[in-house]
Amino acid sequence: MSPVAQRIWIVGCSGSGKSTLARRLAAATGLPRVELDGIYHQADWTPLPDAEFCARLAEIIAGEQWILDGNYYLRTKNLAASRVELVVWLDLPRGQTFFRVLRRSLRRVLRREKLWNGNRESLGAIFSPNPDTNIVLWTWRQHPVYRRRYEQAMAENSFGSAQVVRIRSSAELESWLAD
Repeated sequence: MSPVAQRIWIVGCSGSGKSTLARRLAAATGLPRVELDGIYHQADWTPLPDAEFCARLAEIIAGEQWILDGNYYLRTKNLAASRVELVVWLDLPRGQTFFRVLRRSLRRVLRREKLWNGNRESLGAIFSPNPDTNIVLWTWRQHPVYRRRYEQAMAENSFGSAQVVRIRSSAELESWLAD
């Protein structure tokens, strides 16, 4: 990681470790961490309208220091892409992200963990056959979508002059962090 990176965006499929990495980087650098899901998912899982989401994001990225944790690449109309200095793309294998999300969701349900704006995951949602409400199925379905999206973004130089790091395994992540 560039020691001068003050504006970092961590992207990747659900279960890839975005939030964990963002917490680790924030602790190591003192940079403020912003979890984009916490802005987007309002009470009762109501999505924040795109215009308001983009307005909030614009305020955040106007600052000189931040770590963004989350995707929303298409929804933000390239707001963050114009300011970011370092993009970390966690591109872990599909099966690994799937099982991480399953384990995480079950833990959240069993512990009744509150997420953003008072939301909680439910056992019914985890076992729902609808991938739009079942985060586990959604992750399985979206993994190749995210891979294609970020491969295309990298090929088109969508992040401008930002350094881009693509990490494909947990071992690779630990090695990158050690450097």
